[in-house]
Amino acid sequence: MGSGDDLWKARNDLFPNRAFLPRVEQDLAVLRDYWLEPVKQRLAELQTATARWDVSDLVEPQWPSRVTPESASRKKLCHFADLDGEVQLFDLHARFTPGGGSRTMMPPGAGGWP
Repeated sequence: MGSGDDLWKARNDLFPNRAFLPRVEQDLAVLRDYWLEPVKQRLAELQTATARWDVSDLVEPQWPSRVTPESASRKKLCHFADLDGEVQLFDLHARFTPGGGSRTMMPPGAGGWP
């Protein structure tokens, strides 16, 4: 896997329990090379967590890394159309490195999980 474009094309095979908004394709297309492996690793962790998730027992998956809601000041930047075209707040994020403050956005609550 050599680029964000490759990651996008392989997403359904690599992350079958995750859904991606169409806007993610462009985000991955401009992903710098040094971010590729950290993003792929974090997405793989999220994939594993959602695959193991027992929806009858837990409100959300047991995340293997820190997943938190956005701050109140950033929430206004986190409204996107979901796969059905309805605008929702996607405010949960998982950090990845190198660098501080980078995030992968995820939908809130059980209603938004793939």
